[in-house]
Amino acid sequence: MNLFICPDSTANLLLLFDTTIAPPLLYYAYIPILIASIFFGLYILIKGNYSLLAKLLFSISIVFTL
Repeated sequence: MNLFICPDSTANLLLLFDTTIAPPLLYYAYIPILIASIFFGLYILIKGNYSLLAKLLFSISIVFTL
C-alpha cells in the first residue's frame, strides 16, 4: 500500500503534514474556527452540567473539528 499521496512534499509538522503547500487562508480562517468550536462546546458542556443537550453539542463540535 502506497501511503505517499504527494511524493514531492516533505512532512515538517508532526512528521505528518507539509506546511509549505498549505494555503494561507487555512491558518487565518479554518484553524481558529475549529479551535473556537471546541472551546465553545466545552464551555457549554461544563456550564450545562453535562446534560444530554450539552453532550450532543460537544460531540457535534468534535465531529466538526475532525
